[in-house]
This record gives sequence, C-alpha cells and structure tokens, in this order.
Amino acid sequence: MNNVEKKIINQLPKNMKPYAPSVKVVAYHEGKKILDHGWGRDYKYYDIASLTKIVFTNSIYMDLVHQKSISLKDPLNKYLPWFSAGRVKIENLLNHTSGLQWWKPYYKKLLLNQSKDIRWMQLQEELSKEKVTVCKKAVYSDLDYFFLGFILQKVFNKSLEEVWGASRLGDFHFNVDNQLLYKKAMYAPTEKCSWRKKILQGEVHDENAWALGGVSTHAGLFSTIEGVVNYGLNLREQFYDHPKLLDPFFKKTTNKGEWTLGFMQPSPNGSSSGKYFSPLSIGHTGFTGTSLWFDPKRDLLVCILSNRVYPSRNNRKFVGLRPLIHDAIVKGVTNV
Repeated sequence: MNNVEKKIINQLPKNMKPYAPSVKVVAYHEGKKILDHGWGRDYKYYDIASLTKIVFTNSIYMDLVHQKSISLKDPLNKYLPWFSAGRVKIENLLNHTSGLQWWKPYYKKLLLNQSKDIRWMQLQEELSKEKVTVCKKAVYSDLDYFFLGFILQKVFNKSLEEVWGASRLGDFHFNVDNQLLYKKAMYAPTEKCSWRKKILQGEVHDENAWALGGVSTHAGLFSTIEGVVNYGLNLREQFYDHPKLLDPFFKKTTNKGEWTLGFMQPSPNGSSSGKYFSPLSIGHTGFTGTSLWFDPKRDLLVCILSNRVYPSRNNRKFVGLRPLIHDAIVKGVTNV
C-alpha cells in the first residue's frame, strides 16, 4: 500500500458494514492508479444500475453524434411517430429537460408470461400516453432513457440486446432473460425483493429492467470494478482528445439543472462527488451504490462499486459515505 493510499484510507470509516456489505474503490490521478481498495466481502461482478445509462446509452449516442448519424435537435417523433410531443428533442432526453416523470412502475403492467417483444410493445403503449412539455428545470428520469432506447431500436433496426452485442465493452454484460452468464456466487447480492420473492444475485435489481428481460438503456448491466475503471479511462481520453467534437456531452447544456448531455455535474447544494470536484466534472451514480466521477481540472477519476441495497434499499447511509470517499481522495493528492 503506497503512502497516498494509506492517507486516503485513514480518513475513511474503519467499518464499512453499516454502509454496504461490499465496497470497492479505484482512483486514478493524472492517469496513474493511486487507490485500489475494497471493504467487506469481495465479488467479481456488481449490478451497476444507472451507470448503464452512461456506459451503454450515452456511449452509443456519442458515437451517433460524432458520425453525424443523428442530430441532437431531432424531435422524437422523427423516429417515434407514435409519440405526439414534437417539441421534445433528443437533447431534452439526454439532459433530462423533457418534462417526463422520473420513474413509473411499468413492471406492474407488463405481462411477464408473454415474450419480451410483447412486453416492449406494452411499454411503448404506456409511453405513448405521456403528456409532456419541455420543463423549466431538469428532472432526472428513467423515462427519458426508455425513449432513447426506442430511438436506438429504430435507428439500428435491431433489439437493444443486438445493439449492445455490436458495441459490447470489456467486462460489462447483461444477463439476458435474467439468466446468469456466470456462476451466482460471482455476483454481489442486492436486495431481498418482496415482489420477486427472493434475494437478487445476478438478476438486475431494477424492477422495470427485470420485467423487460434484463436488458434496457437505463439499467441492467453488470461489471467488474476493472470494467468501470477502463470505461472511465476511455472517457478521460475522449475528454482530452476530442474536446470540441464532444463538447455537448462534457459541458453543461442547460441552465435548468446540473447536466451535460447524459452526465451529471456537481451540484452546488451537495454532490455525490463531494466538496472538491470542480464544476467541470462529469459523472453518474447508480441506485445500488455505484458511481463514476471524472474531474478534468484535477485529472482525477474515481470509480465505486457496492451493494448498498443488500439486504434492503432502505439503507440510506451510503449516500453520506460517497462524498466522504471523494473528499478523502482529493485530500490524498492535494493540499485542499
């Protein structure tokens, strides 16, 4: 263990068990690894929850914009004629200014005894009923990413499973049809689910993603910590190598909230990235206790995987731990 690593760990709670049964943290400063540490039981794969949004969906949209295959100004009904809100554009979905609600329990309406195709058709029918107007403030929404998923299926004329197969990254994987790709013991458990009547381990925690067959644009991916870190390092490379080309994805695009196109930015009222990450930082969090933050000003990347929802999502202590981890890492490499 190097001196920087010791300095960081000494600032953090010795007992992580109240926060999450399993926690892994890796940090890079100026392209060099400065921290690689875990607490609790070690697992190879974790449910990364909403990090799926940036790893899967944002990555593909960044490529499509780069290739000029789509325009961020395209209205939704250019691709989805069944959706009548013509004023809502792709960029409104990515920066969460579409006016859509943050979440709905669609899983309760989907017929689980029917094929995935039928369940996606049912979801389309439900989404077609949404009444939206571009809102006055950003509202983080899974529904935005459902629409982004339908657009991808239209653009590629493929299922999301096939779209992912063509762009698959490293250790990331979906457990299609909620069937585990690897041995159950390799996955960090998430929650004892009253709806599914079992402890989830290797099956996606998010109910809507599970009901859609384990593959979605908003949740569903599993990964190793190395997979998340490699994604973050690639993001870092893109930030520095293509600053103008991909500006909308890396810089604030709305005065209605702290969002680029698809990425969170630190909120002045408190951020999961702590007190010291610069306003230029980009990142995302996941409900299961995952996050990725990159600060280009400090050239600092922090990746966290955990299963804070095990055995219950009612454990909220991890929300307070995440900024402490980032603060400790900044203090470990600077004199703030």
